[in-house]
Amino acid sequence: WRPPTVGDAVNLCQHYAQCEDAAEGPLKPGDVGQVIEDNGSSKPLLVSSSGRRWWYPRRALQCAMNDPTPPSSHPSEVGDTVVLSPEYLACDDASLGPLKPGDVGVVLEDDGSSKPLLVSAAGKRWWYSRQALSALCEQRCQDSAKEILQHIFEKTKKTTATWDRQGHVPQGFDVVRLQQISKSVWCNAYMMRLQQVLQVRGHDMSSAAVCQSISTADFAERLLSEASQGSIVSGSEGVLFHGTKPSSIAGILSRGFDPALCDFGLAGRGFYFAESITKADEYTECGNDGLCCVLVCRVLLGKIKACAEQRLTVTQRQALEDTCTSKEYDSVMLDRERCRGTYREFVVYDTARCLPLCVVWYERRSGAHP
Repeated sequence: WRPPTVGDAVNLCQHYAQCEDAAEGPLKPGDVGQVIEDNGSSKPLLVSSSGRRWWYPRRALQCAMNDPTPPSSHPSEVGDTVVLSPEYLACDDASLGPLKPGDVGVVLEDDGSSKPLLVSAAGKRWWYSRQALSALCEQRCQDSAKEILQHIFEKTKKTTATWDRQGHVPQGFDVVRLQQISKSVWCNAYMMRLQQVLQVRGHDMSSAAVCQSISTADFAERLLSEASQGSIVSGSEGVLFHGTKPSSIAGILSRGFDPALCDFGLAGRGFYFAESITKADEYTECGNDGLCCVLVCRVLLGKIKACAEQRLTVTQRQALEDTCTSKEYDSVMLDRERCRGTYREFVVYDTARCLPLCVVWYERRSGAHP
């Protein structure tokens, strides 16, 4: 046993009801939250769960996971995702920079093998000595994983544009590098939620058919094997894309998917995923190096509410969200492919249902379709 700290997945202890107002918080027995702030060794911990935040007494919580995988060695490449190393306090002015314990930054510039690294975090930039940082993610990956992603890109690309597309539709997408997420504080929370869904739902035939029809399904098992993430539960999960701006990657890897940042979309406020790289690409943009990025995620879909309506009122959109937050369903499938000939998107409303596997950095292929 060890006390929880920032980034840990946590659940309620057996005697939580005796701890001040812990019973009034968003965490319920069996739920998993994440520690997002720790102000001192004896002060309460700020925990995020089910889209809400709550200060919990330390004695009300316990870690919901085994010892986390330690960060890898000191970073050495631009693009590495980094955290402060245990020895950062002894490193020049590292403690004055924007990175705080538990925060995640991205290496922007590397001038040499022994010189400091320029890191972006919390909207600021700071030169850190290499000893002050540890890599959170493994930047390099096996060629086979890169090959699998390229196959998925080729299979799921389309020439169709939607209102979300800015400019022309690229002819294709070429994988440049992968950023495999080797430490994920959400892994145990996801696995616990998966077991809960399987116990409650069992095997829903109609939802299983949808999961098995997802365009990435043929490659999902191989991809999970490369990411050392076990086996996919057929009929309950999908491997899907989440398009986002390069500037947002560090925040997602640091704190997970944040419900507070969700826009009110066609299925309400939730986390949206696509089976097509072309659809996911609509939500990203090129960085300074000309590369775009997309998160590849394992998504717990469970019992799926299918929606193929061409037009949705605000009331109908909220109703879709409510069917999941009320636990009647676990996710929503917006079948715009059926009603408009475009794409299918999948929406979940619980951070514990989204498990990032890797970040894919790619180039848009020239020769765009109009």
